[in-house]
This record gives sequence, C-alpha cells and structure tokens, in this order.
Amino acid sequence: MKEGKLKLKKSPNKLTRMKKRWVVLSTNKIQLYSDKSMRKPVLAIWLSAKMKATKANVNGSNFAFCISGGEGMLQSLLFCSKSEEESTEWINTINTVISEWKGKVDKEVD
Repeated sequence: MKEGKLKLKKSPNKLTRMKKRWVVLSTNKIQLYSDKSMRKPVLAIWLSAKMKATKANVNGSNFAFCISGGEGMLQSLLFCSKSEEESTEWINTINTVISEWKGKVDKEVD
C-alpha cells in the first residue's frame, strides 16, 4: 500500500524523542522497522475501524500527523514526515485503508 521513512513518537503526551522508523502500511496493519533493511518489525499495529489519521500540531514541525483510536497502550501514535504533501498523502492513504477495511468487516457482519 505505502511505505517510507517517518519519525515516530509512541505517545504524544510524553516527553520522549522521536525515532526514525521505516513504516509499512498494508491492508490491515502498520509495521515499523528500525530501518528498511530489517526483516522483523519493532512494532506492528493492527488497524481497527475506530482508528483515524489526522493532522497534528507539534512544536517544530508542520508536517505531523496522528493515528488515534487504538486500544490499550497504543491509543495514539504521532508521526512526522519531511513535507506537508507527504504528510497529507499518509493521512489520506491510512484513512482510505481503514475505511476499506471497515467496509469489508461491515459486509461480513451483514
């Protein structure tokens, strides 16, 4: 679906540094790798119908976005990209994938 290098902050509310991660978005999850050459992700997030990607305000970056609506420890993730265009692309792609995934789940329930 989409992949690229982004900066990640697992909890927008905590005072932690952002880490660069290679991010891979598939039809049902987002996987984060230390770098592109790694085979095993450092974190995998299963998408849910409750999740949504939105633009975020972060000091020092106009290109931030947040994925929120997760459950448990990963209620929200904060990402920063290199440009506004790239950030908008990620937001739109993530929301499209979630919407399509939700549509498939809704059809199975009917």
